[in-house]
Amino acid sequence: MAVDIHNTIKMAKKFKKHMMYSKSGKGVMANTMQDHLDLKKKGYGHTKPKKGKSGMKYNQGGFLKQHD
Repeated sequence: MAVDIHNTIKMAKKFKKHMMYSKSGKGVMANTMQDHLDLKKKGYGHTKPKKGKSGMKYNQGGFLKQHD
């Protein structure tokens, strides 16, 4: 797969630091484009998972039962 260096440079110039979240809800600040890319590879995303009633995780499709 070829990398478009010009597009990568544009994205790096526009980059603004922001929070990224693991599936468990752990938040980490992405201070640089490289931080962002590393976190993305580890499965982090931009949306913090929501918790429903009694600590059950809420997914877009509904509540997920937590296992002890």
